[in-house]
Amino acid sequence: MFRIFFLTLISSTIFAQNNATIKGEILTKMIINDTIHFSSGIYNKAYYEDNDLSSIVKNNNFILKSNLTYPHMYVLNLDSEKNNILFRGGQYFIDNDTKNMQLDSLYRIKLLDGASNLEYKNKFLPYILKNIKDNFYAFRFNNGEIFDNRLFNYVKKNPDSYVALWFLIDRLTSVGYNEIYEKILNQFSLPLKSSKLWKTVNTELLTKKENYKTDPNFDLKSVDLKNENLKLQNYILIDF
Repeated sequence: MFRIFFLTLISSTIFAQNNATIKGEILTKMIINDTIHFSSGIYNKAYYEDNDLSSIVKNNNFILKSNLTYPHMYVLNLDSEKNNILFRGGQYFIDNDTKNMQLDSLYRIKLLDGASNLEYKNKFLPYILKNIKDNFYAFRFNNGEIFDNRLFNYVKKNPDSYVALWFLIDRLTSVGYNEIYEKILNQFSLPLKSSKLWKTVNTELLTKKENYKTDPNFDLKSVDLKNENLKLQNYILIDF
């Protein structure tokens, strides 16, 4: 009887430790009543324990209930914008240490505690952007090779970093397979390699690697499905 009670108490304690409440506030003179979502965005939902962490916003305040066992990187979207905006730019790191969040009128972070966001803000960004004039998003998009090399070196120095693992996920999602991503993934520490997130990324990388081996290039065809070859010159990409 005592053993059953003791085990139940331990289980309840462990569950309570993972169950976190995050108090959020939107700092604007406007009165906002909406529903806010921290979601997976373009990333595979398999990476997430909760791919839609959401709350009703009442008079600019909201409360998130999370039960995360590892740090998550989210994007933000609102019910009121769902017909016009898929999600807003920016990354929001939430972990079990996160207790408070403040956003400005454009939903940019003013305050977000929690170990993973503090690492992202105070350690990861300064390292990645050292001597770089571009902002983080432009640098990642326009100088992918340099970004990947810096990510490699960051993981080498910080092999327990979930922040770095999430940006490896970002690169794997947006670029596809690259040999350096495999090297980066293998640099993480043994404890992190035993995590659910690392194993999911590893499976995804191996799948993309096999697809890359099968078809590393694609055939360019005209509108009438005839094969085309582009001459070496400048072209303008028009995106509809």
